[in-house]
Amino acid sequence: MLAAPRFAPALLTGMAAALWVLPAPAAIAATPEEAAQDAPESGEGTDAEKAQAKPQKDDGGFPLKPRWRVHYDVGKVSVPANVAMPERGWNDVLRRAYLGVDAKFGGGLSSRVELDLSGDQPEFTDLYLSYETGGVTLTAGQQKVFQSIDDMTSDLHLGFAERAAFVEAFGFGRRTGLTATVKKGDFLAQAGVSTDALVALNDAKTNSLGLNGRLIWAPKAGDTQLHLAASASWRDRNDFADAGHRYRARPYTRTIGTRFLATPSLKVKSETGFGAEAAFIRGRLHGVAEGYWLRPDLASGALYRDPKMWGGYAEVGLFLTKDRRSYKGGNFGAVKPSAPLGSGGIGAVQLNARYDYLDLGKGFSASGAPGGSDWGEQRALLGSLVWTPIDNIAFSMNYAKSRYEDAAIAAADGDRDYSAETWLFRFQLHY
Repeated sequence: MLAAPRFAPALLTGMAAALWVLPAPAAIAATPEEAAQDAPESGEGTDAEKAQAKPQKDDGGFPLKPRWRVHYDVGKVSVPANVAMPERGWNDVLRRAYLGVDAKFGGGLSSRVELDLSGDQPEFTDLYLSYETGGVTLTAGQQKVFQSIDDMTSDLHLGFAERAAFVEAFGFGRRTGLTATVKKGDFLAQAGVSTDALVALNDAKTNSLGLNGRLIWAPKAGDTQLHLAASASWRDRNDFADAGHRYRARPYTRTIGTRFLATPSLKVKSETGFGAEAAFIRGRLHGVAEGYWLRPDLASGALYRDPKMWGGYAEVGLFLTKDRRSYKGGNFGAVKPSAPLGSGGIGAVQLNARYDYLDLGKGFSASGAPGGSDWGEQRALLGSLVWTPIDNIAFSMNYAKSRYEDAAIAAADGDRDYSAETWLFRFQLHY
């Protein structure tokens, strides 16, 4: 079993403080709009966070809303006996432990401060200030950049415990910068400029510059919600190039640290990426598919040049109960059970299936001739069962069967083509 984080005492103290200010259990259930927005990883920006529950107020009269979440995972990864992996058997991990507060100051100004306490040291997840006027929202601070609906959708509202392999491999996440969101009818335009994450800004040598944008068309056809989107990004890694970078992904769980798919260390000067998204929600059924293409530009004198990488997935999900996925601001939102446990029902029960693919490309010598070997491909079939008994609690069971070609870790006999199975169980509690 993994050891509890050294910051666990602070986590328990913070959770106790949050529970002290929360309303009584009967008042915990959020409205559908609030539940859909209670997501620091939603990436929707504060224009999609208009609906809030009755806020607590501090002595200065500013509306405040505490927020917290806990994800606890138990998982197991099985690979052939002759493949080196130290974390065999069942392992557990406190995947997330967030504690924070939302504030609305009036005049269109709002902010969010949130810490992740699950590691040895606390780290900011979100830390930003937003200004909203009409259909325009400006946000400054650490936040999600605009890439991929699977990354932008909150981890509270995903159909699977972990995101698509390309999201981890290509390093999507939060960075510090300025973003703008403009909404007009069924269209949504998002753009931003960013540097590094706050944790990296402590190092004067890290000063990357990134540009990203996402265009979304989300019309409704009767009862069907449609979503079509495209995104583009460019990032100059600057001094990060000197340290080297590896593109790699875990087998759909953070209960182990082993990555079976990974590139060698590369001196990446810049990255250019393009994404395409399509999704629908109709009654109990939803479907979503994405593709993302990444082109790293390596520094002169590197052993390789011109790698081309891409990943994608196709997913379909069905509620066995009379429920449906919500959608707002270009992302999937919360599941609010139509018949919660204790109120005449069992909550919401959802089945999901996904095919996921990741290709890390090949290395070419500086002269352009093939050099080294393929950096690997992963094909995976995934399934999940998600039970949401009430708005603030969820349980999920996840399974993945992954097939690797040219894996980064070779078997004892030198074979780099083999399969892995992942079982993951998650308990989720949030407010």
